[in-house]
Amino acid sequence: MSKQSGFLFIADVTGYTKFVASKELEHSNMILTNVLKSLVDNIKPVFSIVKLEGDAVFGYLSVSSETEKNLDFSIVKIIYSKFKNLTADMSKDSPCGCEACSGINALDLKFFIHYGDFIIQNISGIVDLFGNDVNLLHRLTKNSLFDKTGWKGYLMMTEPVKSLLKIESNLYELEEPYDDLGLIKTYNLQISSLS
Repeated sequence: MSKQSGFLFIADVTGYTKFVASKELEHSNMILTNVLKSLVDNIKPVFSIVKLEGDAVFGYLSVSSETEKNLDFSIVKIIYSKFKNLTADMSKDSPCGCEACSGINALDLKFFIHYGDFIIQNISGIVDLFGNDVNLLHRLTKNSLFDKTGWKGYLMMTEPVKSLLKIESNLYELEEPYDDLGLIKTYNLQISSLS
């Protein structure tokens, strides 16, 4: 269990809680299973997937040399485009007019990317990531970006990611305090503006 460095990544379905709260549990489960399977299938070629976290996919990309720090930013656009195509197709082909089936288009996607250090834990066959940077990534999912911008689908990245990917234009800066981590500055893009 040695320390590694790399990109930490969460793709989180926006609108999940409201969607699951609909009364059609079987239909909402079927829809979200298809959405999560599609996310996993599209994320897997680039990131190692750690686990599903309810409505989110958590993964990482270990980086062993300076040349490998060039993550292809287009992966976010590709994943988002495939997500939107899937939800549009499912909405069009939905089996009924129940709340779950008619609410498919209300779902959106948020991405959180941080670059930092972590350790891959394996405890009795259960694999997870450990470290302060892992905690930071998960804390970023609780933010005020929607309240400030109204964006349902967005990409949130930290300073190390912004610097490594050399992304400069149209970034909405947000600075928020997080318990035990201090003030964290993020750089954000509305996903629909990437297409």
